[in-house]
Amino acid sequence: MQILLELGPLGLVIFLCFVFIICKRLAHLMLQRTPDFSAYKIEAFALLTTCVGILVHTFFTFHLYQLTIQIIWGYYLGRAARNMTLALVTPEKSAPQNLTGKATWLYREFNTIVILLIISFGVSFYYTDKAANTENQQQALEYHRISGIFFPLVERYEFFSAQDMAAELGNPEYKQSAFKRQEIAKLALSRSDIAINKMPANAEIYHTKAEIIQAMQGNVSKISELYEKSLQLDPYQFKVRDEYARFLTINKQYKKALSVLWGAWGLLNNAFYQNGIMFLSFQLRLNRVYGAPKDNLIIMQEIQRLSKLRKTRMSAGKYVFSRPATR
Repeated sequence: MQILLELGPLGLVIFLCFVFIICKRLAHLMLQRTPDFSAYKIEAFALLTTCVGILVHTFFTFHLYQLTIQIIWGYYLGRAARNMTLALVTPEKSAPQNLTGKATWLYREFNTIVILLIISFGVSFYYTDKAANTENQQQALEYHRISGIFFPLVERYEFFSAQDMAAELGNPEYKQSAFKRQEIAKLALSRSDIAINKMPANAEIYHTKAEIIQAMQGNVSKISELYEKSLQLDPYQFKVRDEYARFLTINKQYKKALSVLWGAWGLLNNAFYQNGIMFLSFQLRLNRVYGAPKDNLIIMQEIQRLSKLRKTRMSAGKYVFSRPATR
C-alpha cells in the first residue's frame, strides 16, 4: 500500500517491470551452463545480485528520501546491462582457472548469502517499523521479538534510542519549551521500558532511565530505585556510582551517598587514574563532614597512591581501592 501511494499505479507497473527484467536476467545468468564463464559475466552476476538485494531492502523500507539507494540501484543496473551485452558480442578469453569450476560456485554461494542477509535485515527493520507504529505495547514487543530473530543486534535499538533522547533532554534549545521536553521524555521512557522488557539484565538501561527521570525532576525514590538496580546488576560501574552519590547528596541523603561510595572499595576499576582521584576526592569531602574522621586518612592515602601511579605510569590502568580490613 505504501509503495502504491508513493509511486502511483503507473509507477508501480514500471517498478514491477524492472523487478521482472532483473530477475529474468539473473535467472538466465545462473542457469547458463557455458564453459566460457567470462569476467564480464562474473561482474554482471555481482551487479545483478546487488540490484536484487537493494530492491528487497527498498520494498520493506520504501521512502522517497532514499534517493541515494535508487541512484546506486540504477547505476548497477546499467553496468550489469552493459557487461551482459559485451559478454555476448565481444570475443574474450575465458577467465583464469581459479574463477571457474568450484571457485565460481563458491562465488555464487557468497552472493546468495549476501542477498539472504539483505533480505533478513529488510524483514527485521520492517517489523521494527511496525512495532514503532503500534499503540499496543504487547503487540509491539511481539514485533520486536520477530525483528530480533532476523537481526539480533536490533534488540538494542530501543536502548540506543533512549540514550540519544536522554542526551537531547540536556540540549539548551529544548529547555525553552516545556512541552517539547515532555514529549521527548515520554518517548524516551517508553523506549527504555521496552528495552527493559527485552533485556532485563542490562544494567545500562536502568541507568539511562534514571537519567531521563532525573532530567525531568521526577520522583526521587524512583530514581534511587533505578540506580540501585543498575549497580546491583553491575557493581563495577564507578561512574554510575559517583553520579548516584552526587544525586543523593543533592537530596541531602549524605549517609547513603557515603555508603554508595564505599561500595566501590575492593572492586576492580579499569579507567584513568585521574577518574579514581576525582572519585576519592569527592568521597573525602563528603566523609570529612558526614563520615568517620578515622576514614579520612585512609581515603587520602589512596589518593596519594593513585597520584603516584599517574606520574610513573600511563594515564590509565587497573586499580582497586584498598578497603581496610577493620572496616
